[in-house]
Amino acid sequence: MKSSRTTMNSLLQGAWSYVLQGYSGSERVMFGTVVSGRPGALWGVERMLGLFINTIPVVVDVDKGLSLGQWLVDIHGRNVASDEHQYLSLSDIQGLTAIPVGTALFDSLLVYENQPGHPGGASASDGGIVVGRAGSDERTEYALLVRAKLEHGRLECEFHYHGDVLSDSMSRQMLSHFERVLEQMARGGEDLQVGELSLLSEAEREQMLVGWNQTEVAHPEGLCLHELFERQVQQNPDRVALYFDGESMSYGELNARSNRLARYLRAQGVCKETLVGVCTERNFDVVVSVLAVLKAGGAYVPLEPDYPLQRLGYMVGDAGLDYLLTQEAIAPRFEGLGSGHVLSVDSVSLEEVLREESSQDLGIEVGSDSLCYVIYTSGSTGQPKGVMAQHDGVLNRFTGCGVNILFVMERCFVARRHWVLWIRYGSCWEVCYRVVRRYCYRESRSWSPPCFWIHW
Repeated sequence: MKSSRTTMNSLLQGAWSYVLQGYSGSERVMFGTVVSGRPGALWGVERMLGLFINTIPVVVDVDKGLSLGQWLVDIHGRNVASDEHQYLSLSDIQGLTAIPVGTALFDSLLVYENQPGHPGGASASDGGIVVGRAGSDERTEYALLVRAKLEHGRLECEFHYHGDVLSDSMSRQMLSHFERVLEQMARGGEDLQVGELSLLSEAEREQMLVGWNQTEVAHPEGLCLHELFERQVQQNPDRVALYFDGESMSYGELNARSNRLARYLRAQGVCKETLVGVCTERNFDVVVSVLAVLKAGGAYVPLEPDYPLQRLGYMVGDAGLDYLLTQEAIAPRFEGLGSGHVLSVDSVSLEEVLREESSQDLGIEVGSDSLCYVIYTSGSTGQPKGVMAQHDGVLNRFTGCGVNILFVMERCFVARRHWVLWIRYGSCWEVCYRVVRRYCYRESRSWSPPCFWIHW
């Protein structure tokens, strides 16, 4: 790059900037470097004794539209322009920025050791200092230190990193990417476009574009959500399906309760794709109600008990809900909101009626292309909008999540609030995934925010 009027230091800084840009996604990156603190413009600086080295930040804009030669010239120009300010301490520099005190300006340090040597070595006879053996033991407060130097015409790089910040595999990967960018710079020359540089090897590119996209899995075609649940009931009728407040419910019990409620709903007029609102506090009633709606052929509409009445009224009216499953403590909120049949699933009178219903599966043909639920958006850009989800779409999500997304550790799954409160926020998969995959659903109140532990 001599024709571009740049230096090895600028080349290294460009390569490291490109690596940081690839990892961060930001077009402007910052890292630290070490300067001698002995500017050439200072008369007699070479005769001064003492330690003048200083650590300063380097800011680089990774413009992928520039040629490599022009980009490195820009980096070199910035370095030259900053020479007259290299005496400033990091705290002084940070004081001139909007970055709060106590926040690190950067967490990686790139050091190019450009120490001029004497080819034959100095001798005592000509008044020089003879260095027989030199060594050092370095420690750094930064997460990553990259040291580079030219040794016998060969560029050598070392990575020093904190193991509590970077793993061995991650540091080796970053070093490999740094090396690959330097090789491309050397081969491509100054006319190479910055955007043509690549961190990835052919093997990494193949893994990213092909290997990680081998996501096809067997899909239970033609089945509905509640039918998969019924399969698990047949295989594990006595297995615990739900835990709540010290009590439990088996798959068989859950199936029987939801079947009785489903038959009652059918008798009230619920049929294929009838929308039924579900508004309950978290307990067994949540899962029983949803399964009952699905078994009856309908689609449920989750409603948040704590929503303002105006919003609940809008959702009830917009969805045209003629049926609503709720609890006695919540039912008064829906008086006058236009919902026709408001059923309190925890009422004694309904329980007595349900005892007379059969607990056998209904066997109603619904079809996987039928509605499973309708979930309303937040309404942050206007009125909430109902989004319709079919059974096959939900099962497709279950299948994909079961293979590729779930985080399992020590045979236990932890799901945070925004995944779990499906009756409130509409993501039904967190609970239903488990009851169709023979897992147990249990609430845990010891976490903040609330979460659930799923055992199997």
